Amino acid sequence: MHKFHIKNDFSKAFCYILCWAGRQNMRFLAVFICSLALCIVLDASAGTDDWHYGIVVLSRSDDCVAKIQHIQNFSRKQRCKKAVSLFKMANEKSVYEFSRNLRRSSLSQDIVIEKGLWIGNAARIRYRTDSALLALRNLPEVVTAFEDIENFKILETTASADAMDVVWGVQRIGAPSCWSIGYAGRNVLVAVLDSGIRYTHNDLENRMWHNAGEIPDNGTDDDGNGYIDDYYGYDTYNGDGNPWDDNIPSYHGTHCAGTVAGDGTGGTQTGVAPEAGLMAVKVIGSSGLGSASALAEGIQYALENGADVLSMSLGWPNPDNEIKNYMRPIMEDVLSAGVIAAVAAGNDGGEYSAPQDISAPGDCPVSGHGASGQFPGVAAADRRQQSAGHGAQAQAARRSAPGRIGGPGRAACQGCARPGCQPRRIRQHHPALHGPAFAGAPHHPDAQGDRRDELCRDR
Repeated sequence: MHKFHIKNDFSKAFCYILCWAGRQNMRFLAVFICSLALCIVLDASAGTDDWHYGIVVLSRSDDCVAKIQHIQNFSRKQRCKKAVSLFKMANEKSVYEFSRNLRRSSLSQDIVIEKGLWIGNAARIRYRTDSALLALRNLPEVVTAFEDIENFKILETTASADAMDVVWGVQRIGAPSCWSIGYAGRNVLVAVLDSGIRYTHNDLENRMWHNAGEIPDNGTDDDGNGYIDDYYGYDTYNGDGNPWDDNIPSYHGTHCAGTVAGDGTGGTQTGVAPEAGLMAVKVIGSSGLGSASALAEGIQYALENGADVLSMSLGWPNPDNEIKNYMRPIMEDVLSAGVIAAVAAGNDGGEYSAPQDISAPGDCPVSGHGASGQFPGVAAADRRQQSAGHGAQAQAARRSAPGRIGGPGRAACQGCARPGCQPRRIRQHHPALHGPAFAGAPHHPDAQGDRRDELCRDR
């Protein structure tokens, strides 16, 4: 008879009793087999309940840092490919060293490495106890370690305004003058890292990026890039190839996409870069929250698949040093790859005092090693060039956010709302101006409640 390893004492005793009963009467044999299988399943599930997900940030060698600095001499496209290749090799080496030291330590029974995260040089793990997670920080190659909870959220405010002109923001930043000299976003691919995109929306479907090597909805990784059915992009939150925006009723990712490249097919042009391409990268769930690992994997996908700009209207509120030490190397890697990241700043509602009132990564200026320049932190303004109802946190954005830009963001109806709709009262979402990244834009203050939901549906 095969021996089954049952860790739960109650499960063991129960199985022994059933085994004895089975010897007494063959009638009990079927009951015994079924009960034993049930005990094994329950015991296994009880074991998995003890595990939690975490993130471990790993250090890089000086040699790797020098190589990152060297790739700055290449053209942007070459630079991105070389950077991704270098990051992957460095992470593979770091995770190997981490795994080896883990096996040598007393933590090997309480820590399991799930996967490497090459952007920022980290790893996703499973761990049993908080004490084991804290003990990881004592390993020589570990920069920090923390629980991988869903605390990155889409950033929006509730400032209201009268919608006087649906295209006011686009006009205010001088976008038409850029278009007139040929800068309308052509050949620029913007990855919208958000709650997804409703990619069949009239104003967006002609701007959507398509993975030419992938056949949609056939359940196969046709191009061999490691992602199944990633035709419009990818959903790293749910781990599938359908980055559909299910953030009801805001549809935050969809109206962010409209801010970037809404082309006016349905009525009024809302995008500041109406000829740009849109890659849908869903890192936020329907609730408006996402994990640190989902965000990292989303950035990895965007870089691997040729994004020129990252639109990130999200952040981790009141970030501690662990989160900052996680996001800083990620943003440095993005810049080292020659990619611009436009990040929300100053939308947190003044809930926290400075410097905690800017969410990460909006509060993470780069240290400079391996990266040239800084990413734009973006805050919104109204028609009078006043902060759009954000209070103290808008002041903090002006003094704290790297590469800070202020842009119109109160009275322009965009994105998920039907083009041309002019609600009397509107809500402001993430910072409006992405500036030099794709020409800058007002953000979409959308309609309220059921009407907003209706306007966002496929038409």
